[in-house]
Amino acid sequence: MHQFWTWVFEPGFFSSAPVHVAVVTGGVAAIVSAVTGVFTVMRGQSFAGHSLGDVSAAGGSGALLVGLNPLLGFVGLGIFGAGVMDMIGVQRVRGRDLATGVVLGAAIGLSALFLYLDTATGAPQQILFGSIFSITSGTIPVVVIFSLISVASIALAWRPLLLATVSPDIAAARGVPVRVVGLLYMLALAVSVGLSSLAVGAILSTAC
Repeated sequence: MHQFWTWVFEPGFFSSAPVHVAVVTGGVAAIVSAVTGVFTVMRGQSFAGHSLGDVSAAGGSGALLVGLNPLLGFVGLGIFGAGVMDMIGVQRVRGRDLATGVVLGAAIGLSALFLYLDTATGAPQQILFGSIFSITSGTIPVVVIFSLISVASIALAWRPLLLATVSPDIAAARGVPVRVVGLLYMLALAVSVGLSSLAVGAILSTAC
C-alpha cells in the first residue's frame, strides 16, 4: 500500500503547507456547495448558480485590479448580484430567469473588461481556472467565516426555506416571508459560488 501511494503522490506531498491550505479551502468549498446545491436543484435555480460564477469572475478580476484579495471580490460582487437577481425577479421561474439573464449579461461585460485590464498581471488564469495551491494561509480564516455564515443561514432557515421551495403559496399562507427566505438562500448561494471560484476558478465553479 505504501508503494502505491508513492506512485500517486510525491514523498512529502501531504506535509507541504500549500497542500494543507488547498485541502482546507477545497473541503470547505465542497461542503458549502453541497448544502446550497440541494436547494439549488429543488428550486430550479441552476441558471442562477451558473450565472453567479460569471458574476464572481467580474468581482474577482475587479478586486485584483485594485489590489484586493480576489475572494472579497468573488463573494462581494456575488452577493450584490444575487440580491439584484432576487430584487428584480418574481416568483415565477420565467421571471427569475429573466432577472438572472439581465445580471449575467452585465457581469460578462464587466468580467471581460476587468480581465482585459488584468492581462499583464496574469490574473485571467487565476480568476478563470483557479490556483488552489497558491492560496495563502491568511485567506483560510476569511474562507471559514464566509462558509460558516452561509451554512448557518441555511441551517437556521431550512424549514421555511424547504416549505417555500416546495410550495410558495402554502408557505405564504402559513406566514412564511417567502421573499426574505428566498433572498437568504440566494446570498448563501453567492457565497458558495465565491468559495468555489477561489478553489477551482470561476469557470469550473459553475459545476460545483
